[in-house]
Amino acid sequence: MGKFMVLRFIRNQHKEHRFSVIISTKISNKAVTRNRFRRQIQEIIRLNLETFPPKDHFDILILPKKAIIESTYAELETDLLSLISQLKA
Repeated sequence: MGKFMVLRFIRNQHKEHRFSVIISTKISNKAVTRNRFRRQIQEIIRLNLETFPPKDHFDILILPKKAIIESTYAELETDLLSLISQLKA
């Protein structure tokens, strides 16, 4: 559980990680805002895919918190990467 998001995961039998980002209307009523954060999170995942555990593959659900509204891209990246590093342990 990070400052801006919660990560839920379970091991899968596939040969890759699978991701899902769910941003509720409780975060923002505007679809434009929700989609912007979804795209930012997906871009962080794309750019840092090599930091995910190479042997175990997971289905990962990312649930942003209300605090994401005041965050910057750099803060999101730091938060998500710290959550991923906990996934390795």
